[in-house]
Amino acid sequence: MHPAIVKLLLYWFRKQHFKVKWNGAISTPFPVLNSVRQGGILSAYFFAIYVDELSKKLTETRLGCRIGNTIINNVMYADDLCLMTSSVQALRVLLGVCEEYAKSHDLVFNPSKSMCQCFGAHGFFDVTPLIKLSGKILRWIDTVRYLGYDINCHNRDFEEMSRRRRELYARANLLRTRFSSCSVDVKLYLFKTFFSSIYCSSLWVPVKRAIMEKVKVAYNDAFRIIFGYSRRCSVSAMFAENNMKDFCAMRRGAAYSLITRLANSDNKIINTIVNSNCFLHSSISKEWKCLLFKSS
Repeated sequence: MHPAIVKLLLYWFRKQHFKVKWNGAISTPFPVLNSVRQGGILSAYFFAIYVDELSKKLTETRLGCRIGNTIINNVMYADDLCLMTSSVQALRVLLGVCEEYAKSHDLVFNPSKSMCQCFGAHGFFDVTPLIKLSGKILRWIDTVRYLGYDINCHNRDFEEMSRRRRELYARANLLRTRFSSCSVDVKLYLFKTFFSSIYCSSLWVPVKRAIMEKVKVAYNDAFRIIFGYSRRCSVSAMFAENNMKDFCAMRRGAAYSLITRLANSDNKIINTIVNSNCFLHSSISKEWKCLLFKSS
């Protein structure tokens, strides 16, 4: 990088001043000289550059989850870091690498926002191992919410699907209350806006199919609530008359869109996973095949 660009960025970050606006009142200016600026256009890029060496050091340990000959033990996005290992001892080693890197590069990891999860088909710990970061003990939890998605290590997507089911009813009742007198075209537009896709539904792999049926019923009920259909009316006819996607069609579209993006991705980790035998025989791969090639 040209030195002039470095000097420009250095001047920019050292001379920036911020103000806080609250209820129409604006605070006096103050400088922000550290941390990742939330919402900054360059923040994610600068963070990636700054921690790139950490990612290399973690990979060089050769500890973590192995797919073929590829070791995957860290995934970073913006200012978040996820470590993946197949053993507790390996996790302690990777955390040690992170702590050493933090000391030498003036980074601070937040133990209060860090947590551990255990995924496995053969049971879990009877007594959770002691894992520390920066001298503080990390919590072991069943469910963590990341980017608005609940990741559960026991029941897979049960909690996430239950929450989305409740959201469907809440949205439907809200729209009926506020837009009951609107025309059919307006209601169709609102339904497409709020219900044409359910966030991350393409990733759902339920342990019990009953929860999927409940979400499907909630989707159908949402349409009935907004348009005033009775519960005895045919679901297929209801969606066909209004030229709308039913629940299964909506999920097929979401799954196909995600599969297409994965196939066209140039990310090394994604390519390794998608082209592996593990992924071919995984539960989510089977779910997609069932969804796209079998009738529900």
